[in-house]
Amino acid sequence: MNNTLPPITKNHKSIKYPFHTYTPSDLHNKHILILGHGSITSPDIVEESARMFSSFTKDFEKYGIAALMPVLPRKVGPNPSQYLDSQILERAVMIDTCDPYYARPDKEIVKMIVLFQRELREKGYNISDTVFFSGASAGACMAQRMAVLYPDIVAGTAIFLSGIFLYPEKELESVELTYPFGVSDISALDGTQFNKELSLKIPQYIFVGEQETRGGPFDFEIRSQLGRIEEFRKVLGENPLEMTQKYLDYLKKQNTPFDAVIKKGVGHDCSGSDFRKGFEYIIENGLK
Repeated sequence: MNNTLPPITKNHKSIKYPFHTYTPSDLHNKHILILGHGSITSPDIVEESARMFSSFTKDFEKYGIAALMPVLPRKVGPNPSQYLDSQILERAVMIDTCDPYYARPDKEIVKMIVLFQRELREKGYNISDTVFFSGASAGACMAQRMAVLYPDIVAGTAIFLSGIFLYPEKELESVELTYPFGVSDISALDGTQFNKELSLKIPQYIFVGEQETRGGPFDFEIRSQLGRIEEFRKVLGENPLEMTQKYLDYLKKQNTPFDAVIKKGVGHDCSGSDFRKGFEYIIENGLK
């Protein structure tokens, strides 16, 4: 099928960051797909993320689904530090004090969603209040964390190569889980709609490579809590593969609907066909 229009990059006066949108020629899926981009540290982040987004337009056409990609900063903007990573909704930009430009990207993502939903409805499309979230690597962290923080707007998630997961728990095995591992300090995140019961009903597709055994990035995610690294590792795992396996065990105990792939012979990598399996899972099994 030929694309009728290329993806559109938008800037809105009420939103701090740009975002890309795509409307397929035959839009029949009522859920919008929110797709997180991978880690980008280039000044050309808008162009690079647009290329990533454009690589999925055939899939958007195939599934008749509108899509949106937030363009979230890291090492760009007024204070270009790698430790202000809005792309993964890390603690430094969510809870710790930081430059306002990087702070609370989750709120900006919600604004983007509401704006795009309104635009599509004004064009006559039947669009749900809930959306799908997906992404790989940094984009997976964003997608999975948004699903825990805003479960009321999420119909399903397809998570690829995340490694680190936000549990909808205040503690595990008597270990307090602070953000971004848990929600013991969720009260610091005003405006979120955390609901444990609702978040555990969201169908999840999770993909990880069998060779994802490099050390976990605990020191990057929790620089303000470095003394707790070993405590976190004990309950969450030592590396992305182990962390994913422990998270899957948790979902199983909670009776959360999910499907998981641990792909043999693969590290931090996934293919277009891998993505499509995830998309198909949430489209078929997502909350209606």
